[in-house]
Amino acid sequence: KKVYQYVKILSFDKEKKQQPSTSAQKKDKVKQSLQEDDLFFKRLILIGSWNESNDEDIKFVSSITELEYKEIQKKLIKIKLDNDSLLSYKNGIWTLKDKNELWSRIKDVLLKKEISSFIETAERILEERDPALDLPDNQRCFAPAFKKNKKYSNNIRRGIVEGFALLANTDDFANCEAYDIRLLCQHQIRLLLDNAEWAKWASLKQLIHTIAEISPSAFLTCLNKALNNESCNMSEVFKPYNYRNENYTTEYLTSIEMLAQIPEFYTQCCNALISINKIAKDEYTSNSLYKILSPWENTSIPSKSQFHFLQVLFSRDDDLAWEIVTTILFRRHYSVDSLPNFKWMKFNPKKNNLTSSEVKALVQEYLKLALENAKNKQQRLFSLLKENNNYSLSYLHKVCDKIKICLKQEKKNAENENLWISLVDVLNGFYYPVDKLSAENKEKYNTIKKLESLIAP
Repeated sequence: KKVYQYVKILSFDKEKKQQPSTSAQKKDKVKQSLQEDDLFFKRLILIGSWNESNDEDIKFVSSITELEYKEIQKKLIKIKLDNDSLLSYKNGIWTLKDKNELWSRIKDVLLKKEISSFIETAERILEERDPALDLPDNQRCFAPAFKKNKKYSNNIRRGIVEGFALLANTDDFANCEAYDIRLLCQHQIRLLLDNAEWAKWASLKQLIHTIAEISPSAFLTCLNKALNNESCNMSEVFKPYNYRNENYTTEYLTSIEMLAQIPEFYTQCCNALISINKIAKDEYTSNSLYKILSPWENTSIPSKSQFHFLQVLFSRDDDLAWEIVTTILFRRHYSVDSLPNFKWMKFNPKKNNLTSSEVKALVQEYLKLALENAKNKQQRLFSLLKENNNYSLSYLHKVCDKIKICLKQEKKNAENENLWISLVDVLNGFYYPVDKLSAENKEKYNTIKKLESLIAP
């Protein structure tokens, strides 16, 4: 027995030395597992994740794989023991690891009939209305306590949508045309969202970022249609944010910001954000608009297109456009969150790096736009005056001339006293005594001082 054990240890050591590196070993195990269970995996990968403590999840997995769940469990346990890099299991939740690597192998054994069957079957899961929406706003976060749970788990819903995303963004299949599969996915997304009421949009909150990557066109068209349709009651989804209420806005804003980097969808994204802002009227929506309209932030869109849309915005929402143009001009060095990245779509935004001369030319255009749209509104003109260190002396003269015209048209009143106080603050804002200022800054100081004497009480 001792001799036998010794021989066994020697043979094990010999085998261990002959084994390839761990990364190569893992790849070989993955290939071996896939070759043995191609039929099982090719249906499982489209589901991606599920919760086996949920009976409806189990029924759906069984119907897609055409196997009883006990048999599925045996297969899954065997695969996990053979190769831990393929599957993860925690708290009753099965998840396929590294879908993209698995997909490169599985996609070539999928048939169009199987894909069509999966899409049609999966549609009923995505159609489900969240029962938590029956509760008042401030109680929705406690939905499980009120037994207001979805029929299917969030894991399987997310896994299915990711399966759609893999199908829609694959360029080549061995057994079917990629174009046909893409159209099929886009059609299903359009059916899901077209004429949808607010409850469906709210129920899809956690999945909307991936849905936007499956079919950007269908997502943006249906969203804009719903926002302009009173019967959809989208004000329930995009309510002004309150810490007591469920927040649905953030996921939609990040999805729109992401798609705004694609030139063909840029106008639709801008229109959607303007419509959302009319409902929400919060800093998050206006910040998203700034990010996609700013030539310093969204560098994948031509600056001329951004400038043109900002001109159009002044005719649609004057106050919002003014807030954005002044932020672009005077807060452009402030850091903001970068635009979201694409996870499923094979799109790499091209960044247009502006030269210093192009930046200067753009700043001049935006300054001109700001002065035109300040009109005869004193508050706007004085806000431009406060930023005098950001522009030239000639521009300051134009601003002051406009203010003088406004003062001639209006009689002295209490508001003028407030404006005078603002002017004094501007004068006090010069960092050095007058005699130590540069020639240009001294001229700016004297110009503002003359204006201040006109409205001094």
